[in-house]
Amino acid sequence: MNAVFSRLPEFRRRCDGGSCDACADRCEVDRDKRQVMAKLRLLLAQALVFPMFARVKARQDGRIQEIRTRAHRATLPVHSSMRRTLVKKKTPIIAAAALATVFAGGGGGAAYAMSSEVTVNAYGRVATFRTFDSKVSDILEAHGVDVTHTDLVKPALGETIDSGDKIVVKEREEVKLSVDGKEQSVLVEGGTVADALSQAGIDAKGAAVSPKPDTKLEDVDGPVTVTTPKDITVTGMNGSWVAKGTTVRTVQDLLDKYFADSVDADDEVTPSRDTVLKDGDTIHLVRLNSEEKTEKVAIDYKTETRKDDAIYEGETRVVTKGEKGEKTIVKKVSTTDGKVTGEEVVKEEVTKEPVTEVIAKGTKKRPVEESKSEDVSADSSDDTKSSRKKRSESAPQGGKAVSGVRSCGASFYGNGDGTDGGPTASGERFNTHAYTAAHKSLPFGTRVRVTNKANGRSVVVRINDRGPYVGGRCLDLSYAAMKSIGGVSSGVARVDWQIVE
Repeated sequence: MNAVFSRLPEFRRRCDGGSCDACADRCEVDRDKRQVMAKLRLLLAQALVFPMFARVKARQDGRIQEIRTRAHRATLPVHSSMRRTLVKKKTPIIAAAALATVFAGGGGGAAYAMSSEVTVNAYGRVATFRTFDSKVSDILEAHGVDVTHTDLVKPALGETIDSGDKIVVKEREEVKLSVDGKEQSVLVEGGTVADALSQAGIDAKGAAVSPKPDTKLEDVDGPVTVTTPKDITVTGMNGSWVAKGTTVRTVQDLLDKYFADSVDADDEVTPSRDTVLKDGDTIHLVRLNSEEKTEKVAIDYKTETRKDDAIYEGETRVVTKGEKGEKTIVKKVSTTDGKVTGEEVVKEEVTKEPVTEVIAKGTKKRPVEESKSEDVSADSSDDTKSSRKKRSESAPQGGKAVSGVRSCGASFYGNGDGTDGGPTASGERFNTHAYTAAHKSLPFGTRVRVTNKANGRSVVVRINDRGPYVGGRCLDLSYAAMKSIGGVSSGVARVDWQIVE
């Protein structure tokens, strides 16, 4: 047995080897033997009963990973050395006797009573054994349970336990969570995203969770994102609208979900599109738009007057009829919330050139006889004739056009119909030999150039009466005016007319 004692450094004999009486020496040795035997009995019982734990490294999927496994009791150094100590004895009988003594009664019973019975559940593996240690960390370390900083240990490593207590060691994983944009890290025991949220105390009811709640944590790459339901108000040109209970995360997510067809990348959004939303936030939209519009614009033609000695004074003839041109204008129109805020001409092109109107103005002297009336009634007084002749000679002729050309039918009156010398709508007496005309609405005194479309002959008349009230006609000329454009024989002539100065 002395050899056994010498190989256990934690125990030493109190006998110093000096001179002592036999009784005292034997008593000292017996006491030491009893303590050692009790310790050996407990250690051997633990080695044979408790399935120890160890961490080993294994290669998996090309990577070296650390895993937990049960350690075979034959490989435990303390137990193996103890066995080697016993079997190396020169006298096998002594070793056998020592083992027998350990498991026999006597001093082993006292040591057994001094130890505590502990149950350890480490990572799902359960074992019950007796130990002299009382501190949780010492018990786990003595029995090969390698605890990491992320593991859950109950009771805590620094606490002490009593006989019959249970130690639980659970492996936990660190999971990163992002709840409405706020990130946090938690240690959880569960195997799925739902377990992690539950253990972190996060109520995900009605929330959008990514990855899905049933996803295994080992398959999660990156943080678990949780977006809780919230009410968001959107305002803009069409008023306001509330997205109730939406689970979108950012402003852009909301626009994509509810306004994908109406909000463009150019529109102004407040707050910015990458802002993480909170319950009660308001988003304001300003719709910016620009589009090209094409419009056609008329180009007025110019009027050119040429003297013509083949035409009597006061008469004109259209040599070349004027035609309006046309140009195409392309504009870029910018709007803000539907209101025009700017225009820019992008392109302008003349698609049709205007045609200059050429008018021949008569310079030929009119014979005096033509200014006299051949149809004056015989009963007219000399004063009346003189007045009418004066009016005829003083009738205004020529003038610059101040309006566009219009067309209509023109009739005449004052030749044997009893209107000559009668009142007009303007209050003056009608003179059939003067260059006057009736129109339904033109102001009295307006000068109008009338051109017979059949022969191009023109005359300038002064409006002093109202009429005609016949469909298709717009002018009722005096007999003298109709005669000057060669329309008396037809009664009604198709004419072009325009206002002149």
